[in-house]
Amino acid sequence: MPADIPPPPEDFEDIDAVQAWLEGQDRSWSIALAARSALRALPFVGQAMSSPGADPVKAADAIVSPMFRASALPWLAGTWPSHGNDLRPAADSADSAALSAAFSAALSALSADSAALSAALSAARSDCLALRDGTTAPALLRRPLWPDGSPEVAGEAWSALAEALRGLDAGWEVWTGWYEARLRGQEWAEANGLPLIRELEIRRATLKDDPADFNPDDALWKQGPAAVNARIRQIEQEYDYPRRRMPEPVQDVRAAVEFDELADGRIGVSGGFGSEPDLSPPHSASDLANRLEACREAAADLIDEIDSRPRNFPKDDYTKRLRRYGDRLPTDETGNFYGANMAMVQVHRLLRSHLDELPNEIAVDLSSLIALHIETRRYYPGFIVLEDTVRHSPVTDRAPQQEIEAILTAIRDDESGLFDEEVPRALDEAVAGNGSPGLTALVASRDDALLPPRDSALELDPDMVRDYDVVTRINSLYRVLRKKGKKAKLPDASKEDVSAVAASYTIAEALAPVLSWLLRFLGM
Repeated sequence: MPADIPPPPEDFEDIDAVQAWLEGQDRSWSIALAARSALRALPFVGQAMSSPGADPVKAADAIVSPMFRASALPWLAGTWPSHGNDLRPAADSADSAALSAAFSAALSALSADSAALSAALSAARSDCLALRDGTTAPALLRRPLWPDGSPEVAGEAWSALAEALRGLDAGWEVWTGWYEARLRGQEWAEANGLPLIRELEIRRATLKDDPADFNPDDALWKQGPAAVNARIRQIEQEYDYPRRRMPEPVQDVRAAVEFDELADGRIGVSGGFGSEPDLSPPHSASDLANRLEACREAAADLIDEIDSRPRNFPKDDYTKRLRRYGDRLPTDETGNFYGANMAMVQVHRLLRSHLDELPNEIAVDLSSLIALHIETRRYYPGFIVLEDTVRHSPVTDRAPQQEIEAILTAIRDDESGLFDEEVPRALDEAVAGNGSPGLTALVASRDDALLPPRDSALELDPDMVRDYDVVTRINSLYRVLRKKGKKAKLPDASKEDVSAVAASYTIAEALAPVLSWLLRFLGM
């Protein structure tokens, strides 16, 4: 640590004191601090897109795009200080009014949240201490953006902004990927196919063909985000950026329905915790088979009973789900219980919603069937693991829905014959989920004998259960694709192996954020 440099001010809200401290330091420090502070504020511009009456497309054009550009310029100048003066034309050409509005919107949203503001000021002071202790400005700009980890409010703001931008279908991935690299640091970026390429980053800021030409293409910038982002994507492709890197599947996590290579080389459904009952004493295969048959008969009897009743309650809703339940019930220990459980959860939710409308006899019989189903489910310990995982997960945000749909579409549309027809069905089953959200309150006026039994599965957030189910099935499928792809010996590989390689790369384009969500969900 240089002996003649005093520590930065303790109170970073005292702007005058901070500026006075910086005046005596190398100019590169101010550039690095400005860049990292702007990057920390950037996610909060998303609030302008989601505010009441806002037009997301116009907000992205007027505020988000200028903010990305404004954040990229000081980052670029600080990362390669020798180009600081070269980049002045790009900085001078930026629309000052748009930049002012963008920064104002971001800082206003950041300042409105005391926890976020406190974290940002603390991070800025940590940056100053690092510089004072000998870290160079370029090295600081390669570090993760938040020295003590991203605060929850900033993480949520970035997730919301990234999701909103992806929904605009205007090529915003060129910026969300860039920001993710700045957020997580260059070590993470290198490991995820996002190397630091000086010529590419200069051209990202100027949109020019020649990295030695620092005069920006103002006419293109003024055409709006779609045109700008398309040009940046062209530039990225010239550098094979991002590097095509296959993400690794998450290990040691089970799905309700899993997949494996079939004897004929295709990929099909194979096991999962929904088909792995515990048959150790006092349980037995025959006892389980008897219970499954009792559940099936009870459901069939209820269908007949409901069909015979007048239409003073939603009969079809019950019979549809009870038939689905009976169809999905396995006959013995080799079948998968998960689909039947999904159907019964829907029946249970219906019963809670219509308890005051149902004839007493049907309410009692439905409650008895639910109790029998819950007892039978105890044969499958994987359901306990599922409940514990969802109940104790630190994650509250949904899995990336667009990426999930992109993966499922690639599988549904595959014409190579790689996937058995049961594969898309198993994934679509998970997407369908458990029905209506929330736990409907029981009607207190009914006799206790008519009330359905408590089911801990209904106390979980159905969106989280659904997303976890979908993502773990995708993860299981990807494990098989990776295994088959690694076995392929091109160009002499079989059609199936070549298809596995192609499918792996197609799915991998959308897989990284999905697997990242799963890792966070598991607390890994």
